[in-house]
Amino acid sequence: MAIVSTATVKKFLQVAHSNDDAFIEILIDAAQEWIEQEADVYFHDGDGAVTERLDGGGLFLWPTRKPLNSVTAITDVDLTETITEDVRVQDNRILRYADGLKWGAGQMRYQVTYDAGYDADDVPALFKTALLTLVYRAYWARGDSDSQSASGRSIDWAAHADAGVRSTLRRGGEALPVG
Repeated sequence: MAIVSTATVKKFLQVAHSNDDAFIEILIDAAQEWIEQEADVYFHDGDGAVTERLDGGGLFLWPTRKPLNSVTAITDVDLTETITEDVRVQDNRILRYADGLKWGAGQMRYQVTYDAGYDADDVPALFKTALLTLVYRAYWARGDSDSQSASGRSIDWAAHADAGVRSTLRRGGEALPVG
């Protein structure tokens, strides 16, 4: 799922022809993937359901997909029991017991099923702006050796992400919904 359509990007680039559509779509996908990694967020196409195993032993469980919208189930795999105590989602990123208890220690001890990320309708405008900026810079810098990786085959998105783009990504992260 692209958080910004090809048509929107083409308008932003002021490109009227279709000769570069495939290239623009590749740029959109790659820039979006970079934004997900850089801003530590997850974009999906309507199904944000995730099930994963997490390590215990501390005050928090750290799901990998963010923002963490809701939790469906937490199972302590070692004890084969479902956690029914009061568990809170904190900062849309971590899970903690409401009374401050530690999670039992153990690698991959907890199986957590949760809903996470943004679908196309929920993506904050700041992330879309960052994507448009990155694609614009990459599109118009084609062939510029400073914008390519050492292999010359992939784009070095960090080279296109100046302080303004990074600030936008940080502000986008601060715009996470309150859970």
